[in-house]
Amino acid sequence: MEDKRPMYKVEVDLNNSVMDVISFVEAGAIEVDFVALSKQPQEKLVQLSEDKRIIISPILIPDKPIYRNDDGYEYDMYFDREAITKLQYLFMKDKNINKANLDHDPKEKVDGVVLLEIWMKESENDKSKDYELFKDLPQGTLFVKEKIDNDELWKDIKNKTYKGLSIECLIKLLPVNMNHVTKFKLDFSKANKTLSNIDTILKINNVKL
Repeated sequence: MEDKRPMYKVEVDLNNSVMDVISFVEAGAIEVDFVALSKQPQEKLVQLSEDKRIIISPILIPDKPIYRNDDGYEYDMYFDREAITKLQYLFMKDKNINKANLDHDPKEKVDGVVLLEIWMKESENDKSKDYELFKDLPQGTLFVKEKIDNDELWKDIKNKTYKGLSIECLIKLLPVNMNHVTKFKLDFSKANKTLSNIDTILKINNVKL
């Protein structure tokens, strides 16, 4: 029988968790590309000219396993709808709405990214269904709509150097299946991580999806 990777559920603490940055990446962890709205007359919701420079993208999908490899330790993690709701709240509360970088590189901060909307799909009548790429995503998916004023970034989006969005956040991971955790010894101190033996919560600083 194939040895399955351990699974962790994300827990968001309103007093200590953070959703800090949205990063432009070649391929996001949720495996869904964004839609770049420029000249797209086929879209029934929005018909925009080139100068609008708007993208729409999911950034978190509930209950979707996300593969992780931290210093050789392989596992999967997932966000439920409650965790996503809390991260949305913290993102707005902490006013991180226009912070962005490239490929999760803190040295590659990028200006000229303006958040126009952030919303959660609450029903099957959600406006995200007007986009073919997103129509089957589940309720609880968190979307963003952003205006790209940065010329170089918009050029890279159009030529598909960047095709997705990814978040950086401070969260806790609760082990769902601990059967395999003890099979791998990991030096958490090197990765700025700590393992609590009291409540078996894996705390990860600044997770980059």
